[in-house]
Amino acid sequence: MIHFAIVDNQPVFRKALKQSLEETGAFNCLLEAENGICFIEGLNQHAMQLDFVLIDIMMPQKNGIETLAWINKKYPFVKVVLMPFYEDSITISRLMNLGADGYFSKLWDIDLIKESITKICVADKEIKSHSRKKVMVKDIFFITDREKQLLKLASTDLTYEQIACSMNLSFKTIDKYRSSLFKKFDVKSRAGLVINALKLGMLELAN
Repeated sequence: MIHFAIVDNQPVFRKALKQSLEETGAFNCLLEAENGICFIEGLNQHAMQLDFVLIDIMMPQKNGIETLAWINKKYPFVKVVLMPFYEDSITISRLMNLGADGYFSKLWDIDLIKESITKICVADKEIKSHSRKKVMVKDIFFITDREKQLLKLASTDLTYEQIACSMNLSFKTIDKYRSSLFKKFDVKSRAGLVINALKLGMLELAN
């Protein structure tokens, strides 16, 4: 029996995916959680029995990438399958390079999802049918509170001068944070920073 957990803030999707996997007879869900914090709080009694975790990217209170980083640090033997909504090559490449064992889009057919998870957890293969070694999570998501604040404000129409005023910091300090974020997200423009942050679940635009 393969034991797994689901971390997703959509209860209907969690229930459907859990039921679809368990009805095969090969999978057993040990833990459901609506975000990374709830998952971590409930993991203690299940950690050593867990084989893999299905994690949504966009979640409040510790998103999928932050949860991935935590799992890779605390329980590197647990496989992590991320569930982005979109499936563009840039996003997927970054997710795999950050230490995920695989991925599937929520837009995929449920049978394809089950097949993909089986390849990862039963046959120990990648969804893309090529071998890889798990890599260490880079410092891209270990960003400071100030950098997170700047990232959010960068998605608005405020100028950097106005952002500096809003954060009660000098323009020079803001420029330092900006340069640090550009390096961590491997981008060269403000637009690229916002787009990549959105794709990786690090930023949600206000309605």
